[in-house]
Amino acid sequence: MAAGKRLAVPPGPRGIWPVGSWFEEQADSIGMFLRYFNRYGDIVRFRLGSTPIYLVNHPRYVKHVLADNAANYPRDAGERRGTGGLFTLSGETWKRHRRLMSPGFQRPRMEALVPLMVRSTQRTFDHWWEERVRTGQPVNLTEALSRVTVSHMAQAVYSEDASEEVFAATRQVLDFNNDRRPPLSALFFQILSFLDRRKPRRQAAMGVLKALGLQQVARRREAGAGGQDMLSAMMEARDEKGVGLSEEELGAEFFTLFFAGHEATTSALVWTWVEMARHPEVEEQVRGEVARVLGDRPPTVEDLPKLGYLTQVFQEAMRLHPPAPVLGRTALASDRMSDFDVPAGTGVVAVPYVLHRHPEFWEEPERFWPERFSREKEQSIPRFLYVPFGVGQRMCMGNNLALMEATLSLAMMVQRYRVSLVPGVPIVPKVGATYHVKGGLKVILTPARQVAIRVWPHGTPS
Repeated sequence: MAAGKRLAVPPGPRGIWPVGSWFEEQADSIGMFLRYFNRYGDIVRFRLGSTPIYLVNHPRYVKHVLADNAANYPRDAGERRGTGGLFTLSGETWKRHRRLMSPGFQRPRMEALVPLMVRSTQRTFDHWWEERVRTGQPVNLTEALSRVTVSHMAQAVYSEDASEEVFAATRQVLDFNNDRRPPLSALFFQILSFLDRRKPRRQAAMGVLKALGLQQVARRREAGAGGQDMLSAMMEARDEKGVGLSEEELGAEFFTLFFAGHEATTSALVWTWVEMARHPEVEEQVRGEVARVLGDRPPTVEDLPKLGYLTQVFQEAMRLHPPAPVLGRTALASDRMSDFDVPAGTGVVAVPYVLHRHPEFWEEPERFWPERFSREKEQSIPRFLYVPFGVGQRMCMGNNLALMEATLSLAMMVQRYRVSLVPGVPIVPKVGATYHVKGGLKVILTPARQVAIRVWPHGTPS
């Protein structure tokens, strides 16, 4: 842009000097984004400290940032060096890692995981869930479903059952990433990060998972035998120069796959049960479909396309409660969107929660209506409007795996259990690494095929 030219900037709040909207964002980021959209429109400018941020709330602008001009909007300004996992890389290093990881997500390999996931789900139900069902006491469904998805990823990534140590480490990292402190406390520990006692515990938990990855890589190198899991696919992959991922890179990507592969799915499954509890007529329709398709037998890969309504329910739950809170980028060079200038260094964020409620595209956007995703209606949804797994070049590679995993898990839960919300316990959304229920969702699990006596810890529900 020419020196001295007055920039055309979008409307937005003035904020508080010198922090801008920082306190508001820390207190309730999703609520803030939705308020800004409702007040200012499809492009909003605000500040976080001294950094200008553009909030884009229309699929046209999301497409511009994440597809048409994606080279100008990397996940981070400038490529990170080193051997971090796929989520923390950008530029040519990211492209190379993504190409080398893509064979692990090919359809035949995904479909081969179905019987392994079914068996791991059954084992998790038998060994952990059933004990809670017998007592009738409230269960943290977030933890319960996390055990299911961690067991799935253990099978998918390295063909073994997840140990209790691995599960504990995974939950500890996720709890740390999801824990947003009050604004003043967050500011204090941001300035004096060396006083944060949680960080060493998080590093230790991450160390457990990274050590597991390195052990698995070393074991396979020594054995010299391939396999059908994702780790084997990564180890066998080669770039155009015939070079594969190094030991350190494999360890980092093992951690990325194993950790990131379960957290978003867990969050989406929890919100699906919230919506089915709020809409019992939807749950009964799901139960009818599962009974017709499966009866009492375990699901197979051939059953997945037949569970269409269940899949619609899951997709609609992700529309209202998208697991990825924010899709953030940074402008490398100056740009133009609509009638507005985008100076170099500007942060640009797309928020699925807001996009999924845009009244121009969604009829009754706050209504839970799975039929939006029927085969006929789904085709009319703009590609850059419904983005629960991101969109564009950095769309989550595991989106199809997550959908398959969720369909299997929900179907098997419906066969075996009924899920009731504990009365009087509020469901409070919270944003961290994912959009999740604060403190976990408290439920009562009862057998699906008999009338169970519910034991309520705080008296008879009203």
